[in-house]
Amino acid sequence: MCIRDSDYAAVRREMESVAEFFGKKVLRDVDEETFLKAIPEVRKVTGDRAVVRAIHFYNDSRRAGEIYEAIKADDFDRFLQLIIEGGHSSFEFNQNAYSIKNPQEQGVPLALAISQKVLNGRGAWRLQGGGFAGTIQAFVPVDLLDAYKAAIDGCFGEGSCRTRRTVLLFLKKWRLQIAMLNTGETAVANAAPGRPRPMGNMKM
Repeated sequence: MCIRDSDYAAVRREMESVAEFFGKKVLRDVDEETFLKAIPEVRKVTGDRAVVRAIHFYNDSRRAGEIYEAIKADDFDRFLQLIIEGGHSSFEFNQNAYSIKNPQEQGVPLALAISQKVLNGRGAWRLQGGGFAGTIQAFVPVDLLDAYKAAIDGCFGEGSCRTRRTVLLFLKKWRLQIAMLNTGETAVANAAPGRPRPMGNMKM
């Protein structure tokens, strides 16, 4: 799946068009409540997709703080829930899972659908990076890892799913899980439904 610069550019351009409505350059300078109250007028100027993408911006900015609080509290379950919520928001509101210029090519949505089916309420899954390209990220319980890898590789080709038996190192609970990975804790899988790409070290 090729990366489409125009798709990336449209996300920023549309969010900036919402900010411009309020006389600002970027959305972080626009109060969320002010934006919400003005949606009927904003959509007439910017179009609905820009408004929906702006809603994603506010939600995901708030979610980043909630992820930080989950990390501080060593609340792994809450962290996974927020990862899933962020993924849904990217797909549904930011609309960056595939290009509308080529709607027949939807490798990322397909990989997400497979992830949801295999994991079935365990772990977490979401598209990775800016979207439109070919990578998702999944947190996979080790007892499901072989089945997950088989499902992804079976659909997209051998080597599409690459696993790392690492998690974020700065949580005490997660450090314990790293030590227990071989007996059934959580692994991280990077599944690339398009051309496999090397992933950098995970950072928060």
